[in-house]
Amino acid sequence: MADAEVFERLLPLTDHAIFSEPALTAFAGSADDKSLATLARFGCRVIAVTRGEGGVSWHENGQLHRQVAYAVDVVDTTGAGDVFHGAYALAIGAGIDVRAAMAFSAATAAMKCRHAGGRNGIPTINECLVFMRTKP
Repeated sequence: MADAEVFERLLPLTDHAIFSEPALTAFAGSADDKSLATLARFGCRVIAVTRGEGGVSWHENGQLHRQVAYAVDVVDTTGAGDVFHGAYALAIGAGIDVRAAMAFSAATAAMKCRHAGGRNGIPTINECLVFMRTKP
C-alpha cells in the first residue's frame, strides 16, 4: 500500500493496476466494484482488485469483469497476492489476454494457498495448467 499521492502519480503511467482490497479501500474509500470504474479516470487499461476467496474483479474497456476464486483447502494465504501478481505479469508478458491471465493468476494463487509459507507450494506453469483443466 502507498500514500494516495503515490497512486495518483503512478496510475496515469500504468497499463495494469491490481489492488488488494485493503489497498483499494485505503486509496478509493471502498473496495466495491464502483471504485474500479471511478479509478478508470486514470487511464489504466485494466484496473483490478483481488478479493481472496471472492476472486478478482476488474474494469477493462468500460466493463466490469469477474474471475471466481478456485476452491482449494486453504492452509496459508501468505504470499498469495505476490504469487497472483507474478503470474499475471508472466501471462500478460507472454501475450495472453486479460481474462485468461486473470484465470491463470487466480489458479496459481489458489494452488500456493494449499501449502504453509510464502514460497512453499508455488506451482510451475505446467502444474497450474493441469490444475485449471481439472477444476471448475
